[in-house]
Amino acid sequence: MIKKSQKLNKLLSIFALLLAITLLFVVTVGCNPPADPADPTDPTNPTNPTDPADPTDPIDPTNPADPNDGAEVYALADGVTVEYLAEPFESGEDYIDDNRMGVTQEAHDYQPFAISWDGSVPPYTVEFSTDGADSDIFVTDETSLSPGVLLPDAEYSARVTDGQGGVIVEKKFRTEKGVRWITAREDLYGAGASNVRDLGGWSAGDKHTAYGKIYRGSKLTASSSSTAAGYDYSNRVLAERLGLKTEIDLRGARDDGGQTESPVEGCGYLKAPITGYTSIYSSEVYDDSVYYDEDSPTSFKAIFDLLADESNYPIYFHCRVGKDRTGTLAYLIGAVLGVSYEDLTRDFELSSLTKAGRAMRTRGFNYYDHSNEYVGYESRAWEKMHEIMMQEYSTDGTLGSAAANYLTSFCGVSQASLDSLKAIMLV
Repeated sequence: MIKKSQKLNKLLSIFALLLAITLLFVVTVGCNPPADPADPTDPTNPTNPTDPADPTDPIDPTNPADPNDGAEVYALADGVTVEYLAEPFESGEDYIDDNRMGVTQEAHDYQPFAISWDGSVPPYTVEFSTDGADSDIFVTDETSLSPGVLLPDAEYSARVTDGQGGVIVEKKFRTEKGVRWITAREDLYGAGASNVRDLGGWSAGDKHTAYGKIYRGSKLTASSSSTAAGYDYSNRVLAERLGLKTEIDLRGARDDGGQTESPVEGCGYLKAPITGYTSIYSSEVYDDSVYYDEDSPTSFKAIFDLLADESNYPIYFHCRVGKDRTGTLAYLIGAVLGVSYEDLTRDFELSSLTKAGRAMRTRGFNYYDHSNEYVGYESRAWEKMHEIMMQEYSTDGTLGSAAANYLTSFCGVSQASLDSLKAIMLV
């Protein structure tokens, strides 16, 4: 009896051991399934792009074999620009005021993106290429470079080769949508063209304004020999990087320095002086007019006739600092294209983020005629310009109809010219 009991106990022990082994195997397999070669989150997958041990980790900007190229996205505007544009429209001016923009004259008119590499055989050739645009090629002895002219919302390939032709970096990346500042000065706080930006990227109904067509900014000529080198650098950027074909100068005799041709190599030149803001309206439509600039209709007709011819593009227009007269023309161009008043105001106020000084929707303006005689002060100049435009010229309650009516009925611009501008600038 005892022998039978001992034999039974031994069999039960063997069964229990086998059962324990079976349960352990099931649990182990259940917690550690075989690696799915298509599972991108599997940390044991040797092809996992997020595996920290993966030699093609996408955070390595120098890895030429990175299979995740294109995943990295870079901003072409600094944090201050992005913060201002993210403000609700009603509080945009408050942001400028609270941050003392236009008073400290900090310079935010540049592209912060830069690429760097390790190398010991200069000179280095750096090429940025994207679909639909010519490649930008730079040669430098440094081991970093900020191109300053990249297009927003574009996919780029970057390639760096050393002085012996060896490839150091091959990299793909994307740029964010948004404002396209142009880095037009070698020294951000030095001499040269400032407040330079593209009119592209703004919503216009179901389309948007095209990049690379029209630029706005400050004057392109130096006031003294001490600043000439800075402006020479800016003009090379406009000629070589932007391919500028036409300069529109909105200054008159009082402050144009006697300029009669463009300092940009191979660039045409149009002198079309205006004073801007409410001075574009005659006393017939603006009873409380402080000053009416009689050159306005003639200048606007010449400008919009030029804008209607695509062979004149790319185009750069400016006054002295690229804020008031330049802002007025940008308002009319954008309005014709269908950009909202809110976005046109945002574009206007971006000048506050540069050395141009404050550009604010409620700011007043001192008028001087073309002989530099003071003729009066207009309060809320930007807002009042818009109010009169809508009250006197809008035929259907839209800004687009108002600007078109003003330009055709008062300035003599043809509807065909406005249609051509739209065809060129809207995508």
